Amino acid sequence: GTCIALLNWSSTFWSDHETRIPDLVRGGTGLLLANTTGSGDIASRTVVLEQICNVSRDDEIFKGGNFQPFWKQIDNITASNVYKNAKISGGIFLYPRQTLLVTELIHRAMEISDTSITAIKKEKNTKLFRVCETGFAAGHSAALFLSMSENIQVVTFDKFDRPYQLPVLKKLEQEFPGRIHHVRGDSCITLPAFLQQDDAPRCDFLHGSSLCKTDNIDLVQHARRGTLLTSTAMSSLSDEDVYFGKKAQWRKLREDGCIADITCFTEKETTLQ
Repeated sequence: GTCIALLNWSSTFWSDHETRIPDLVRGGTGLLLANTTGSGDIASRTVVLEQICNVSRDDEIFKGGNFQPFWKQIDNITASNVYKNAKISGGIFLYPRQTLLVTELIHRAMEISDTSITAIKKEKNTKLFRVCETGFAAGHSAALFLSMSENIQVVTFDKFDRPYQLPVLKKLEQEFPGRIHHVRGDSCITLPAFLQQDDAPRCDFLHGSSLCKTDNIDLVQHARRGTLLTSTAMSSLSDEDVYFGKKAQWRKLREDGCIADITCFTEKETTLQ
């Protein structure tokens, strides 16, 4: 699963678009949904999640997703004998619920933003919807975001020190020309430096997938109202880096009043061949 925070949504936004996220199946490891508190009241929201909650890796809605051809290209690269001794990281491809829920939420965010299809038809200079992610890993999440819409750009932060990462990045650059930008180096350093630039591009969706102990906090601190924050799957909700260990980021964000109303669900276990 993953963690998702809804940052400082206004009551007008929620009442206009009816996007209540109900309680899902609670479990130890899995998807977390959270409201963030802010100056405005948090109103109720509704998302149709029945199909997502019941999805499996064998269901056509997942197997036939637009992202699958690009995931196969990535898998062909990482499976090469050239990289047989390299550690493969990342794992959104293991989690159909996470994959489809993130897709649903981004589509809904785009529909109500100035990047919606209607807005684009009316205004030629409409800004694109930009995803900022820390932790490129094997590129599956970046490919997922890029495959959702031609109006999505991705800015990804990673050390890119694993041998297959730059070849995967090059493939995505070929498939989605001009829509993916990478920042190489330790995201604990490169992310705040990037976000603090006066001309830094706006991030409309935040995906904190690295183990840097400050990435999620940095992303939230520089986010505007209405931004979605997600975090990657972890083996435990009590991990010390991301979720709710004593010094973990989501714990701090919750204690500081940045997020609330947290909900989680588990993914089914998957055994890779």
